[in-house]
Amino acid sequence: EGSIITTIMLTIASIVLWRKLWGRKAKQRNFS
Repeated sequence: EGSIITTIMLTIASIVLWRKLWGRKAKQRNFS
């Protein structure tokens, strides 16, 4: 039960980090 909540939190955190990384790449490549 607790492991499921931890997994969900880690998944959300990883998605947020990926979106930040892609956002930086997009800005560098001048994608709007």
